[in-house]
Amino acid sequence: MPTKTGQTEFALSEVIIMTSTRLRAIANRCVFRESKITGTQFRILRLLMLKDKQQPTEVLKLVGGTKSNVSQRIKSLEKQGFVVRSAQVGTDRRNVYIAITEAGRKLVEGLMQRFHKAAKSLENQFSQKEVAAQFEFFKKLNQLLDDNEQTIIKLFE
Repeated sequence: MPTKTGQTEFALSEVIIMTSTRLRAIANRCVFRESKITGTQFRILRLLMLKDKQQPTEVLKLVGGTKSNVSQRIKSLEKQGFVVRSAQVGTDRRNVYIAITEAGRKLVEGLMQRFHKAAKSLENQFSQKEVAAQFEFFKKLNQLLDDNEQTIIKLFE
């Protein structure tokens, strides 16, 4: 069922996009700017915390964006001391891995604490039933996006 705002009706996808855009803007303004990293850089660091070292191509697949954008973000993170590059011994020099440093881990842990505090504050405005329903909804939505991403992308071309 479309959501009404004043006289305008919004489809569910529009509401999700508008809400995620607002949350991203708040995170950029209140969290990332202060930390001197971008949302993409945060996703890269979070990925490296969860999956250990990764090749840049894997980072690109998991984080999204363009090859150039991700490469620039990795270079910036490296200059800031949040990641290091390392080549596999005895292999092609282009076979490089990106790993998070201790400074990168501390940054992500600090940011995650801030996110959890803010999320808890918002979450307290909802009942447990509402929160559980949203988790289920977004879990299913993400699975549908994973399963149908290429089809969705083609619809936009």
